[in-house]
Amino acid sequence: DPDPAVVRAHLVAEFADRRGAHLHVEDQRKLSGYRMTHGWAKDRAVYFVMEFSQPFDHVDVNVDGKVVRAGQTPMEGVKIRAAVSCGPLPKNTALLKVGISGTSVENARKNLAAEIPDFDFDGVCESAAAAWNQALGSIEADIPDTDTRKTFYTGMYHGLSSPTTYSDVDGTYRGQDR
Repeated sequence: DPDPAVVRAHLVAEFADRRGAHLHVEDQRKLSGYRMTHGWAKDRAVYFVMEFSQPFDHVDVNVDGKVVRAGQTPMEGVKIRAAVSCGPLPKNTALLKVGISGTSVENARKNLAAEIPDFDFDGVCESAAAAWNQALGSIEADIPDTDTRKTFYTGMYHGLSSPTTYSDVDGTYRGQDR
């Protein structure tokens, strides 16, 4: 019988856009790259660095429907799917942290280092809760009707959850004019 306290961890990440995506397996703990998008700004890239708390055994990669060998060579395509496998590991020990940037992989790495320096899940949760409490506590609305109060604070949450400032920790940003 396998030990129920020991598990294998698996993550599937998909990077897809008709304008292209790029994936680089940096080492046994890091993936980086970008995915093109056209949401609120035309032809922009979202750069990322993913760092795992445990080394992964292997990465299976599919680029545009073809299985490719994941190595140190960057992979490019319209649709990239990476299946990362770690283990065997004690339960609840595999953590993943991700940094993003609108300007470069290197700035995604800087953002990750500044925003989530350690693999401290509880610390990140506490920090996020404190930030939300501060933001939502900045306005106190005296609304006696419960439903209206819920609507007000829900609207406030939605307004705060998608800030319009999209810059890196060093102040770098890419405007809609590139």
